Amino acid sequence: LPANMISIIFLSALLTLCSPSIIPFKDNPSVLTSQDIPSSSVPPYQDTIQLITEQGYVSEKHTIVSDGYHIQLHRILSPEQVQGVVLINHGFLADSACWVYGPPESSLAYLLSSAGYDVWLTNRRGNMYARVHDTLDPDDEETKKAFWDFSIDDTGPMDLANVID
Repeated sequence: LPANMISIIFLSALLTLCSPSIIPFKDNPSVLTSQDIPSSSVPPYQDTIQLITEQGYVSEKHTIVSDGYHIQLHRILSPEQVQGVVLINHGFLADSACWVYGPPESSLAYLLSSAGYDVWLTNRRGNMYARVHDTLDPDDEETKKAFWDFSIDDTGPMDLANVID
C-alpha cells in the first residue's frame, strides 16, 4: 500500500483491559470457587499463532531485532480488501495473545481484521515472544542482569520504531 494509505493506530492497554471476560462471583465477592469460573474450550498455554489459526484466521509470525533483542510480531491477514494497517501494542505484563483470547465477535484484533485491516500485534522485550538476544541469556547467571537491564523508555522509542521500520 502507498504510504499515504497506511494508517497506523497505536493502542495500549493494561493487562486487565485485554482479558476476554470478567469472572463473575456468585454469592460472596470476596470468595472465588471453581464453580464461579466459566468453563473454556481453550487449552492453557496456546501461543498467539495457534489461537489465531484456531479461529479460522490466516496469521504470520515475523521477528525484528532491536538492540539485540529478537522480538516476535504476529500478523492477522484480513480476509477482506485491506483498508489500512493497525499496530496493536499490549500493556504492561502482557503479550500479543491478550488481543486474541476471546471469541472473534468480541476481540479487537479479530474485529479489525474482519473489518478489512491488516493487523499487527506487538510484543515487548522479556515476554515469552521476546526472550532471545544476540549475546545475552535471560536464564544465565552471568548475563541475565544485563538482559533485564531495560525500561519502558527503551521499549517505546527504540523497539516500536524498529517494528514500524
